[in-house]
Amino acid sequence: MARLLHLVIPQDNKTAGSTSPPNLWQRVTDPSNLPLAGLLEMGKRIWQDTENIHLVSELTLHITGDLVYLEAFGQPLIFLNSSKVAKDLLEQRSAIYSDRPHLEMAQLSGFDKAFVLYPPNDDWRQQRKIVTQDLALREIPRYHGFQEAEARLLAKDVIDDPSKLGDLVERRIGTIIIRLTYGHYVCTDDDPFLTLGKNAMDIFSRAAEPGVWLVDSMPMLKYLPTWFPGAGFLATAKWWREIVHKAAWDPYVWSKRSFESGSALLPNTCATAFEALDGKPSTDVDENLVWAACTMMAGGMNTVRSLPNIQTDSNAR
Repeated sequence: MARLLHLVIPQDNKTAGSTSPPNLWQRVTDPSNLPLAGLLEMGKRIWQDTENIHLVSELTLHITGDLVYLEAFGQPLIFLNSSKVAKDLLEQRSAIYSDRPHLEMAQLSGFDKAFVLYPPNDDWRQQRKIVTQDLALREIPRYHGFQEAEARLLAKDVIDDPSKLGDLVERRIGTIIIRLTYGHYVCTDDDPFLTLGKNAMDIFSRAAEPGVWLVDSMPMLKYLPTWFPGAGFLATAKWWREIVHKAAWDPYVWSKRSFESGSALLPNTCATAFEALDGKPSTDVDENLVWAACTMMAGGMNTVRSLPNIQTDSNAR
């Protein structure tokens, strides 16, 4: 099916001397007309080169300005081409502009309750509180000893086999984040905690890839019967959902049982939350803790996996 790109380019709605905050969901662009070649280039880069979509931001900066709104096949895209504008909107006015993108395929695949995709509601605030309390600056020093020990092991491993730098860094980062989140120490490359986390992040990267899933632009497609022609994405989402559920819940259940038996490595995020709740979280809190912990693990493990070009450059040097 041909990919369509629909760009809505209205007039600038700002008035001289106005101090009211812009509405991000209004079409904000430069009033000058965009050349057709520029529009086609934007469309090509958005749909065919998603790994370098930041180049679209550079292109829009030269053509339009600091704040640009585009629609690509029904999906709103906002480019903030200035650190000043980004800080003004996303930090100083975050209460207004802190909504999350709606990624239908990612939600169908099991990430519907993940912290990074939740809209700002009570569950989101509870997950955020769990993460920020444990990663506050005053709490970080208690993890320094373990991090330094892992850094020494990484240095030794790299000296022994520098050709595997990327894999070694990924392994140590995974070890650190799993230990700090669940109180489990990764001893082997095929440790279930590590492989589950990698699988979940691979699924998220594929499910959230822009321009790939038609259901992201046409959410009603999720109601199609699985036997309907073209509904194969539903079977894929069901399969992925089972893997994601296992990746989120298995480490958490292990951590909870280890805390109750006194065998968990301390400190860790789950144990800190269990202690605050006297070891008996309610069902709602339990689920939010599961996804807060899963988000921490996935975010830490994705740091290196999302930058393969940096790994390649490091190996070359």
